[in-house]
Amino acid sequence: GLLLLLCVASRPVRADPGDLLWTFDTAGPVFASPTLRPDGTIYVGSNDSKLYAITAGLAEGVEKWSFDAGDWIDSSVALGSDGTVYVGTYDSKLLALNPDTGALKWELSIGEVGGEFGVIQSSPAILADGSIAITTSAGFVHRVSASGEEMWSYEIGADSRSSIAVDTQGNLYFGADDGVVYCLNDSGEELWTYAVDGAGEEDEASRLYSSPAIDGNGHLYIGSGNGNLYSLTSGGTLRWTFATAEAVDVSPAIDVDNQIYFASRSGNAYCVDSQGDEVWSQFLGDIFYSSPILDSQGFVYFTYFGGQNRTFVTALAAGGQQVWQTQIDAVVDSSLSLSIDGTLYLGAFDGKIYAIEGNGTAIASSYPWAKFRCDLRGRGRVLGGALPEVPEVIEPALTSVGASAELRLESDEADLSYIWRKDKVVISSASSPSLVIPQVGRDDVSMYDVIVSNGVGERLLTETFLALFEPPQVLAENGSPTFQVTLTYPLSEDWEFSVLQSTDAMTWTTEGIETEVVDLESTKASQQVMVSVPVVTSQGYVRLQSDPK
Repeated sequence: GLLLLLCVASRPVRADPGDLLWTFDTAGPVFASPTLRPDGTIYVGSNDSKLYAITAGLAEGVEKWSFDAGDWIDSSVALGSDGTVYVGTYDSKLLALNPDTGALKWELSIGEVGGEFGVIQSSPAILADGSIAITTSAGFVHRVSASGEEMWSYEIGADSRSSIAVDTQGNLYFGADDGVVYCLNDSGEELWTYAVDGAGEEDEASRLYSSPAIDGNGHLYIGSGNGNLYSLTSGGTLRWTFATAEAVDVSPAIDVDNQIYFASRSGNAYCVDSQGDEVWSQFLGDIFYSSPILDSQGFVYFTYFGGQNRTFVTALAAGGQQVWQTQIDAVVDSSLSLSIDGTLYLGAFDGKIYAIEGNGTAIASSYPWAKFRCDLRGRGRVLGGALPEVPEVIEPALTSVGASAELRLESDEADLSYIWRKDKVVISSASSPSLVIPQVGRDDVSMYDVIVSNGVGERLLTETFLALFEPPQVLAENGSPTFQVTLTYPLSEDWEFSVLQSTDAMTWTTEGIETEVVDLESTKASQQVMVSVPVVTSQGYVRLQSDPK
């Protein structure tokens, strides 16, 4: 008889949404928003004057490195195309750090002009050529080359903590405390300005703390201290305003239909369409600076202040219905980030970075402006182009001890980067389309996945696995022949494995199969079982299948 061994996998279901997974302690309040590298590394600054690189695990965040910047870091990190970490500091410096080691590549003092000290609270934008643009509280915009040379500066005439948004033409948009929206070209020349209602008044009630967002048609959206959300054309013409009862200091998020999500200090979260008409609103609570984020399934996440030093992280469905909320015992100004695994990250005044289970779906990387600073790498720029086009499924590997195994991603697309993971832990040496294990051992039995990235963003492909088998035997007892094969497969919190058999490889059943755990000292990572299948016809098939728990 003939026995063929097959294995298949399907996608697991994540844990309970809203669960607090872990916290990471810094020694000062965290105003900055987390920025994520494609491999999942979190970069975030703290008012303990340190910038942290954190390796995000399922149960804890572990410090990879920290850099002492010498002063507070309210600015959120932007990542260059080579991964370089760019961030601004309270003592007016722009820093460039090595993403792997935290070593300082260069620093440039930009916030102090004419003896005036200028705090940097805004976050850098990365232009298409890799240069950096940032606003300061000294009232200037600076553009700096990727090697640290100042290219030009522009005097705003007012403080600015609004982070720059860059369109596909390289034009720069930002707001300032004087209530004026500015547009510069990439040479630093002013193209236009737009003064919102009440701009220039001494009490700065119309200040623009909000950072602009750009939709799929190139239109601009920015909130004001006067309670309005403004929509402008790329040429600086007012399209419409949407009025709320109090200041709009958050930065909008924009979905694939160019619907805009934002919030007001009045406590309401809003979704408005591209024409400025309300789609829905939901009262939550005081919302200060923390901006919303959109995932790929239509959920939007907000934070809001609930009084008594409590902040709530909440998920709203596509129609605005509240799905869940999680309490944090601290004030939050940090904007949310969302990993490719569906984990939410944010910082808080208690000095902690929080990791919270989302709804199991990644950030909506294909949306025009899914979060504060547009994308996970914090670049603040409309990127254009498409995410990697690759197959969703990678075939599992079934092999024997000592043999080689290959998990292979088939793609003809050029300029892709690959990050293979074993049990969601990055395999540092694996950066090609194939993961090859020359001599498979028991320790290699595990769940594997791969993150594929390009200049636009990243995709996480469906998890697959590697399993072992020992050569099958045919036993004849009492005239009834039986196939026996030993299989070793991963043990996983997300997956369960089963064995099915078939006579035609089309109709599968568990009937007639007997399994016995033969490795009584199974490791925590894998389990070995003896599978017995009665011989019914001249050929048979056995399938090792993984399903979500």
